[in-house]
Amino acid sequence: MAKLGAEFAANGKAEHFRCLRIFLNGDSEAASYEAPAAELGSSAGALRMAVHRMRRRYRDLLRAEIAETVSSAEEIDEELRFLLSIFAAG
Repeated sequence: MAKLGAEFAANGKAEHFRCLRIFLNGDSEAASYEAPAAELGSSAGALRMAVHRMRRRYRDLLRAEIAETVSSAEEIDEELRFLLSIFAAG
């Protein structure tokens, strides 16, 4: 999450990250796009696309981070499933 935030900040979009990061967790389905879109001066549709891109980048960064902790590329998906199961268990 810190790396993603740093990327946004480096691109002059720290405020976007602050508004959009709520959409990275599982509870974001209930979140409305209208208020953050208005705050950022964007449409809800454009915000949905930005969230989609942010989720994809977050996934890439997470996979890269996990790749540094395992001994082979085949273990990345297994480790990712384990990590997600821990978060799902609460």
